Amino acid sequence: MLLREMRSEMSGGVPGNGGSGHGPPGGFGGPPGGFGPPQGGFSPPAGVPGGRPAGSRAFTASEPLQFVVTCLSTDFVALILPLFVVGLISGAISQGATQGARAIAAIVVQQVKPSPELIQLINVALTGSGSLLATLITTFFNAGVMVFSLKVVRGERPGFGAVFAGLPYYLPLLIASFLSKLLIGAGLLLCIVPGIILILGFFVAGPVIVDRQLGPFEGLKESWRLTTGHKVDLLVFGVLTGLLIIVGFLLCCLPGIVVATAPAPDASVPLPAPQRRGAARRLRLSGTRPRAGAARGGHALRARRWAALAGSAAGAG
Repeated sequence: MLLREMRSEMSGGVPGNGGSGHGPPGGFGGPPGGFGPPQGGFSPPAGVPGGRPAGSRAFTASEPLQFVVTCLSTDFVALILPLFVVGLISGAISQGATQGARAIAAIVVQQVKPSPELIQLINVALTGSGSLLATLITTFFNAGVMVFSLKVVRGERPGFGAVFAGLPYYLPLLIASFLSKLLIGAGLLLCIVPGIILILGFFVAGPVIVDRQLGPFEGLKESWRLTTGHKVDLLVFGVLTGLLIIVGFLLCCLPGIVVATAPAPDASVPLPAPQRRGAARRLRLSGTRPRAGAARGGHALRARRWAALAGSAAGAG
């Protein structure tokens, strides 16, 4: 069935039963009685009541980015701080698991000294185990990020603890993640285009599972339905997001790169006369002399400066 839908997507059609198609899904009812609208929250995206997915509603690739900019301009710290903390914890755990597995593999290879074929098998097994452990842990934090983000999209103002409230959705998200990765990997191996179509088709599987409390199979199926007819827009959105991430990374790291690549000051350039006289006076009063071993341990530049100052002091005396 998935292959038929992919073939229909590539040909520009809409999947259905024998070409007859399905009617639009029923709308969402109003909120349960006793709950009023959230106070002091963010405005949901235009055209989406309460921020819920709208199925076949058309959207532009820049619309999500505009909504993010609007929310960040409203309360930057309240939105960025929880996501930053979760990203820091998740990244540290993921890197720790991966690097730990590689370190264990290196120790095993040094102690056992196996054959080259066994070395490759050990590396693959331990690296795969580290990646699996990282996936098991980071899925929990990804679920919390989705809970937090959906609250923002609905117009609510989530608290800091929302990023840690993804445990009820952990198992469906984990299963859906493994299933989608298997299908996408197979699509990329067979041909790149089906793999890309599958990536775009499962693009919103996670948020749909959290928002509508669906199982993994239902979430993947619903994600495919919601993205039908919008895959080109999703592709443009992904490219724009990637470019923004690259630009932000360069803007953050460019000052450090400039400083790191700047030429070191030349110790052979003489100091101005007032500075030489002041340095000579301080050296005479303190009786300080440059250390003989100052050039060792990365202090060559400092040693040359001390030698220049000592020469200035001798000349002034």
